[in-house]
Amino acid sequence: MIRKLLISFFILSLTFGSQAQRFDYDSNSKLFFGLNIGRTWHSSDVKNVTKRFPLGAGFILGGSVNQDYGKAVSFDIRLRYLGGNWYGQDTDTTSSIQDNQAVNALYDTLGYTVQNFKATQHRLALELSIHANRFKENTGFDPYIFAGIGITGTRTKADLLQKTDLLGGTAIYPYQETPNGNIIDQEYNSFLDKNEAGDPYQEEQFETNIMPSLGVGIGYYFNSRFSLGIEHKSTFFMGDYFDGTTLNQEGGKSSFSENDIYHYSGIYLKWYLKSSKDRTTLRTDNDVQVPNQPVTEDRPNTGATGRKNPPVVKFTNPSSTPTTTSRTSFTIRARTEHVSKASDLTFTRNGVVHNTFIFNPMSRSFESKVQLERGENVFKLVGKNEIGTDEDQVVIIYKEREANEIQPPIVNVVDPAVRPKTVNQLNYIVRADIQNIQNRSQLQVYLNDEVFTNYSFTPNKSINFSANITLKSGLNTLKITGTNQAGQDTDDAVLVYSRAANEDTGYPPTVNILRPRTNPFTSNERMQMVTAKVEHVQSKQEINVSVNGVNTTNFTYSNASKRVEFNANLTAGSNEIEVKAYNSFGNAKDKTIIVYKRNGQSETTDLPPQVKILTPARDPYRSSDNTINVIAETKHITQKNQIDVRINGVPTQTFTFNPGTRLIQFNPNLVAGNNIIAINATNNFGVANDQTTVVYRRNGDGLGDDSKELPKVEITTPNSNPYSSRNAVVNVVADIKNISNASQIDVKVNGQRTSNFYYNGMTKKVNLNVNLRQGSNEVSIKATNNYGNDIESVQIIYRKEESDQGERTPPKVRFVHPHKNPFTTGEHSIDFIAETEHIEQANQIEVKVNGALISNFNYTTTNQRIQFNSPLILGNNVVSIKVRNAYGYDTAETHVVYRKKMEGNPPKVNFIAPVNHPQVKSENYTMIAKVEGVNDVSQIDVYLNNQNVAKTELSYNRQTQTLQYLSRLKLGDNTFRINVRNNFGAHQAMARVKFVLASIDTDHDVTPKPCPPPKIRITQPSEVDVVSTKETFSISAMLENVRDRNDIEVFINGKSNSSFVFNLSKASFLHKIQLQKGKNFYKIVVKTLCGRIERKITINYTPVDKCGVEIDLGSSETDFCFTTDKGTMSQRLLTSNTNFNYYGKASSIYFKAKKKGNATVGGNLYPIIAGNYYHFKGNLTVNLKMRNGEWVLCVDADTSPLFGIGRSKPRSPCKTSEGGKGIVSPQTKPKPEVGSGKTPKINTRPKPSSRKPGRQKSTRPSNSRTKPEGR
Repeated sequence: MIRKLLISFFILSLTFGSQAQRFDYDSNSKLFFGLNIGRTWHSSDVKNVTKRFPLGAGFILGGSVNQDYGKAVSFDIRLRYLGGNWYGQDTDTTSSIQDNQAVNALYDTLGYTVQNFKATQHRLALELSIHANRFKENTGFDPYIFAGIGITGTRTKADLLQKTDLLGGTAIYPYQETPNGNIIDQEYNSFLDKNEAGDPYQEEQFETNIMPSLGVGIGYYFNSRFSLGIEHKSTFFMGDYFDGTTLNQEGGKSSFSENDIYHYSGIYLKWYLKSSKDRTTLRTDNDVQVPNQPVTEDRPNTGATGRKNPPVVKFTNPSSTPTTTSRTSFTIRARTEHVSKASDLTFTRNGVVHNTFIFNPMSRSFESKVQLERGENVFKLVGKNEIGTDEDQVVIIYKEREANEIQPPIVNVVDPAVRPKTVNQLNYIVRADIQNIQNRSQLQVYLNDEVFTNYSFTPNKSINFSANITLKSGLNTLKITGTNQAGQDTDDAVLVYSRAANEDTGYPPTVNILRPRTNPFTSNERMQMVTAKVEHVQSKQEINVSVNGVNTTNFTYSNASKRVEFNANLTAGSNEIEVKAYNSFGNAKDKTIIVYKRNGQSETTDLPPQVKILTPARDPYRSSDNTINVIAETKHITQKNQIDVRINGVPTQTFTFNPGTRLIQFNPNLVAGNNIIAINATNNFGVANDQTTVVYRRNGDGLGDDSKELPKVEITTPNSNPYSSRNAVVNVVADIKNISNASQIDVKVNGQRTSNFYYNGMTKKVNLNVNLRQGSNEVSIKATNNYGNDIESVQIIYRKEESDQGERTPPKVRFVHPHKNPFTTGEHSIDFIAETEHIEQANQIEVKVNGALISNFNYTTTNQRIQFNSPLILGNNVVSIKVRNAYGYDTAETHVVYRKKMEGNPPKVNFIAPVNHPQVKSENYTMIAKVEGVNDVSQIDVYLNNQNVAKTELSYNRQTQTLQYLSRLKLGDNTFRINVRNNFGAHQAMARVKFVLASIDTDHDVTPKPCPPPKIRITQPSEVDVVSTKETFSISAMLENVRDRNDIEVFINGKSNSSFVFNLSKASFLHKIQLQKGKNFYKIVVKTLCGRIERKITINYTPVDKCGVEIDLGSSETDFCFTTDKGTMSQRLLTSNTNFNYYGKASSIYFKAKKKGNATVGGNLYPIIAGNYYHFKGNLTVNLKMRNGEWVLCVDADTSPLFGIGRSKPRSPCKTSEGGKGIVSPQTKPKPEVGSGKTPKINTRPKPSSRKPGRQKSTRPSNSRTKPEGR
């Protein structure tokens, strides 16, 4: 019986397994109900019947306890009803019938009988079951055991008499003829014994007893609410009369293990109810006001739900492509979405299907352990469902490890396998596999941008890193960076801690310091008020406040306002204020720095230290020398023992510190690859640090030149701007060109800088997960190199999930030819073919070859194919296609490697002049070198004193293979460096020459030629101390007696800058610079053979207030109005009075934005989108005036507005002027703000009145100013 049920169960599991989904406890109730049906059987004195299949059935009602994400076990408490019939019949006669009192007379007629019975039972029991919850989450299978206690009603009968005629006559069965009992009709009418006294069971009632039970079961969840399974339950009758007898067929007493236990084995169906409340709201520790959803009262509710989505597949290990490894085996992992079974996945290696993989539909994870071939291994994973397909591809390069070769580190977070992962538990263990790292000093671990050291790491093992982290509410990021001599690698884990309150759980606390608003904050007061908002705590005892690490209880907490307030007693210098909160479900903290400066305090005393690395000026800096000179500047440091210098994590004392100049200098020895140089400075008022990376490459091992182009930033995900999302966390991806590392990237979310992003130097992509606030969010990404910067931003509008309207189908695109990716060819051009879906015309298609847009492609609408032929460059070629429609976009990318078989020798360069470091007495010097293996100067780069020489100044004779350059030397040593390259390699040579002044022979009457010193005349700005409201500032000057730009040096805030323009013929100098907020120090130095001169300029950059937007008054009075305590200002008022202006308090304002602009909400800029209608309400400050012929409005509000356009625009509160109600005339005088000390200003200047002036009684307040023209 059990075997048949198991076979049926597994067939059903395989049949319906394609519907498996991840568990969603957030949207499920804890309550459930179930139905069951199965076979009844027993262990008693009488054998089980063989001619019947006895059945029982029942139902359960119950609830689950401790069923939550990641819990090892969970419990069900349930009420069970079970009813059924249990049948027994021996296979031979017995004469041991003397103890059966109730039917003794019937038995004695013959002296023997075949024992049989039918026991009808009804049971109501309370049961407790224990489930393997974590195993269930990982596999979908739900094994459990259970026990119960309940009341069972029993009535047992037997079939002892055979019918002899149609009138109801009966007689004892003739067992002497058929002793096996096959003649029994199984019509049970005779009641058997129920106890030792011989009392029979009754027709009118059931015999009730309290009985215990034990059971075991296993189920399978086909989705998060429904499971099907089998279970077995045994109930202990606690007596010997379940079958109506105490003797078995042989006449003996049965043993305890075989006596009077009745069983039930069945199939069950179990359903969880749907939750009546949404537990998935993401809570963060940011106390910010967010825009409400647009008003949608006119929008019909279609109720469209359950829309299916196309599949998504994404490789997670390796995290970047291509990836190089020296291990022959590699575990590939991927995450999937909307893929339900393994047959919907196709995994290929180098174009061949590879079926050895594991797919878990519950966790949506894919894994395959593969053996690599030497060279490139291309793996592709394709997922499909009834909606569409998706694919991802990685390239793994297997390179055998050379003897003593140091491999770059490999950091791979294996748990969590998906990012971001939403969890409902306070603590989570993050695990990672870190290779080629030998000790902890080579690891940098950050939790939420703070250094994290509480982790375990064991070198030379697999999955050798683990960290048990305590999560804060909302987004948590654990970033792991490994560094060795061969390079650096980074991976991170992103966990979203979301918890909902119910009977068993609650929210973790949140802490947000509201005052002071800036961090750090500078104060001249010794006592500083601090205010923090703390939620989800019950009392002050769950809050901890510390000042400079010392706990204090001198603070107040209000349960009504959720505010903590206290006065912090500050010490001179830097003070750290920290507020922590604890409850049963987690903890949270926030901290700020307050710098206390006493009145009259010197800028150089009692202040935290500062340190800044001056040389090398670039980060990272590339060097071909194994040593480098490092210079750093400090402030507020007086002794060497206040300084800590570390090279690749190792402390060193081989540095000098000059207390007079406050300069640190040392010459570290470099190791091949990355060298991290860190300097920490400490005094009694704080700490400071600076760090730089020096990349040491020996000559010929790949030291190249940086791109001389401006950086370029392109946000590719989201694909629209503004972008609307119903998810609380959105992934942002950007392509960044012409930078080398993440330190050149500045990412801001809603104006706040964040380092919680990942930059892949191979793909040149930035990836970050943004934790959204409801309403409008702005993400900006800025990239900077030595030649400038670029910035791009995207606006993301987060609205909670609401019913969708209609089916929306995004487009799709995939390459058909070339059929492999990457594809290697020897042809200089090939054909490309791609197939699309849901694209109607060619202007929806964007094709790029090596980053350049092309338009010479053909698109055929009949077969929806894109075709084009493209020439290739030597090496890797990247071809990408992006398609768009109204519902989204899709991209496809392929790599084509063009390899042309060539033979040849690398180039070679040797100096002819100078050699042996000569001294010359003329500044004009001809450099001569022999260059072999190049065609022209395009393959030659010449540097004089690290300045690239223009190729127009070079002369190369291919016949004689000589290169000449007429140079102008500087006084002292001059260094020439020549780099040459061809298709077969590169070479470099260096030489030095020293320029000295010729001595004057004083024995002859010779007058030396006059040497005019240099001169600087600043033409812009006109003063040396200026204020600018713009970020870009231009400086121009006239420079006299200057030979060339090599005589000019410029320093901005202490850093050298060479991005100026100098015209030698006009002696003009021009420099456009980007200012930092606050003071900027600019210095220009001119140094020639005849002297030195410098000029300094201080520019104070103070940006103007960015609040303001041009508004459209519209054509109707319902398009604009705002309300003060005196009434409503109407659209008609403004259109008839162009000189109207207002600055003061208001309770409501309604307008349409004409252009993009900003308002202020809660002290932060709030973006206003052109074309939208906005309705601000509450405590408002309004500044409205006419500027350059346009109405300009600035609104300062406490809460976010309603906004929208078309059918979703907010309902207008404005009324027409009919009846004269609520409309303020031009003579209205608003009431000043009480207690503010400010007077609202209204200025309306209508045409002069034709009435004669007369005395009128004034009702305006004494401090109100309303002065219409002509009165």
